[in-house]
Amino acid sequence: MLLGAIVGDVLHNLRSALDAIAWETCQRSGVTPERERYVSFPIGPSLGDWPCLAGTTFPNFAPDDREVYRQLQPWFRDEMARSVGVEITSSSVESHPLYRLQRLAIEDRHRVPHPILARAGNTWLGSPEGVTVTVESVDPWPSKPGDVVLEWRIDPPTAASDVHPDGEAILALNEQDALHGRSALRVLESMHGEVIRALRRIEVEVLEVVTAD
Repeated sequence: MLLGAIVGDVLHNLRSALDAIAWETCQRSGVTPERERYVSFPIGPSLGDWPCLAGTTFPNFAPDDREVYRQLQPWFRDEMARSVGVEITSSSVESHPLYRLQRLAIEDRHRVPHPILARAGNTWLGSPEGVTVTVESVDPWPSKPGDVVLEWRIDPPTAASDVHPDGEAILALNEQDALHGRSALRVLESMHGEVIRALRRIEVEVLEVVTAD
């Protein structure tokens, strides 16, 4: 629970930073009191959702300001590639740090995201001569909290105290990350980096509070 709460706090702070700079942009453009509660940094899954999403969250935004936010969307790079004839066979949207931040922040508002401890990559048991070690699947996929995924079978069982486990253990946000060796820290760092990149671009190109240099 403690780790989940810490992750939730990080997600909240990153998402709030984006919403805060959207609010600053909105104040620069002007907004009526009845529309203030809709202002936020929109993060959408596709180009098709953008007009409605931007229209709701960006009241009175100047076209140039709106374009900067559009170019920061998770789907923008894929759409740029398609526009020059590049075939996109595997979308990068769901792995984009801002898209993942949006999804996890939504989950965090309703429940604590529970990181899971998983072994990633190669794991093994060192065993002395004459002892056989095998790995067997136990509970069927997909697993749920409390399931036993794998079991080490040691023959003879009396030699269990003579074998030595080794490998790499990571703390991951979900099973897919664990499968690919992506730790929770690595994922959160990628989100942080993308948020910083977005904030800096808006500060320069939209709010003009700092120069490009």
